[in-house]
Amino acid sequence: MSDNKDKILFYGYLLLLIYIPLPLASNRPWAWAVMEIWIFCLCITWLVLFLRSDVRPSNSLLKARIPIYLLCWVILWIGIQTLPLQTLPLKTITAETNHQASTELLTSIINPGAYISLNPAAGKTALLKSTAYLLLFMLTLQLVRSHHRLRTTMLLLIAAGSCQAIFASLMLSTNFGSATQAHGTFVNSNHLGAYLEMSAALVVGLLLANRIHPKPLPQTLPASGLLGYLELNTPLLICLLLMSITIALTGSRMAILALLASFFLTFLVAILNARTVKLLPAPTFARLIYHKIKNFRKLLKVGILVSTLCCAMIFLAGLFITTVNNGSRSVLNKIASGLAHENRFDYYLYSLNMLSDYWLTGIGAGAFYGVFPHYRTQKIQEFIHHAHNDYLEFLVELGLIGFLPLSLFVISCFTAAIKAQHIRSSPLMRGVAYACIMAITAMLIHSAVDFNLQIPANASLFIIVCALPWICLHTERAKKRN
Repeated sequence: MSDNKDKILFYGYLLLLIYIPLPLASNRPWAWAVMEIWIFCLCITWLVLFLRSDVRPSNSLLKARIPIYLLCWVILWIGIQTLPLQTLPLKTITAETNHQASTELLTSIINPGAYISLNPAAGKTALLKSTAYLLLFMLTLQLVRSHHRLRTTMLLLIAAGSCQAIFASLMLSTNFGSATQAHGTFVNSNHLGAYLEMSAALVVGLLLANRIHPKPLPQTLPASGLLGYLELNTPLLICLLLMSITIALTGSRMAILALLASFFLTFLVAILNARTVKLLPAPTFARLIYHKIKNFRKLLKVGILVSTLCCAMIFLAGLFITTVNNGSRSVLNKIASGLAHENRFDYYLYSLNMLSDYWLTGIGAGAFYGVFPHYRTQKIQEFIHHAHNDYLEFLVELGLIGFLPLSLFVISCFTAAIKAQHIRSSPLMRGVAYACIMAITAMLIHSAVDFNLQIPANASLFIIVCALPWICLHTERAKKRN
């Protein structure tokens, strides 16, 4: 299949990646509507080309059937939640509850026996979003089908993250809009921190991919070694510096911890999954150490270098924020004292009460903000849109029926990344797989205390990161023509 057939589609896909984080992280109805229309148009155009036999499905798209089926299962369940089910009694759809507030909710919001979802309108909005995310996942598998396109996509995502870091830092340093924390084009600084932690993981992946050069270096380039490596990768190191400093300037405690923790956990995975070591049946600890020790020193040097840079940049930014932000609290003080003023644990408690009533079928996708006021007490007066815990919110809204396939989707992509890092010999593929492991780990850690996956920009980037391991696993290098 010629690259020229869908080149325009690929350029449109890249423009979409640039657009999504710009209009308030696409976290407004008009912004995510544009995103959905854009994705649908790309898919329809590709389908027309496919019907004309101008393009054919990529190997990655054909091989990634399991995650696609799992996402389809989730979307199908969201659609069922929003369908009127007049023939079923209400007690077979929703759990019987002992809460008086919940009983009032059922009588005031739901028509008896009509819907599984407690807010069908919000469920239809979530259905369109989820369908757009599935199509974005499939577009990534289809359009990013070569080494060149994979590197181009990685560089564009890194550039988008770097621009967000620069813009957010400039806004904070110039006190634009009376900003007290760096947030860029995002409404919430925590969400910018989550976007940048995934972008920083992509930078680390390319740094590892560039560690080995399959072709001999030109004479104009510096000799191999640490200095040569630093000079060759100076732009990427600058991007990593900007992102790390901006993550600290956001004041997001969990973004900082997730970035560092994901790096060290992924580094351990890399040690235990070195490419030169074959999988052993029931390996003992001694045999595992024996086979890994040859690669440990090389990985340790790179790990110490990158982790030292990340730690130094984050803590220097934490000290620097006091001078940039006119006497604001440093990041270290916020980490130490911020938990005392958190209401998130109360949100979790009331959400668990909701979960106990609707653990199987859920309250309906997107219905959390309308149902939560009926469970909270007078202790919480503010209006809450989300549970500040993605796991809990997905489980409450989708129930076990929808949450299980969604979890299996993430697990399958994470497993594909580990497998790609193990079996692929291409430095680019192994580096991108490493980046995906780190990005997924960081997001899974951060999602325990925030609702990043409810933000379209972060959810879209996470979906793309979940698609990249399948590309690394099933994309072969194009054969050279004689």
